Amino acid sequence: MNQPTKEQKQWFWEQCGLISFTDDIGVVYEYERKLHKEPPPIDLNNLFKYAVPKLDVYNHGGFFFNLVADGERWVCRIDRKREATINSFYHLDGYGEDPALALFWAIYKALGGK
Repeated sequence: MNQPTKEQKQWFWEQCGLISFTDDIGVVYEYERKLHKEPPPIDLNNLFKYAVPKLDVYNHGGFFFNLVADGERWVCRIDRKREATINSFYHLDGYGEDPALALFWAIYKALGGK
């Protein structure tokens, strides 16, 4: 998958609880107890700090992450345990040129992104 668009990043970080609003100078994000003109960078630290915890909130836990190199790209598979059966899972895959981008796309799908 490619780099996310500005709109995809905005939607993603809003789902993660980083409040964004528009004022007379544009979109503003609130994180790290400060206001920022840009969302946080997509890196593993920010994804695990802001995005991964939201999966538990929205989906009541039960996620397993696999992040592996596959040739020239990274693949992140999020396996989510189905509630109704004991050994049933569904998979959400994300791909990227680095591990953070692969994790971003997998979480993006898990949060309902198209």
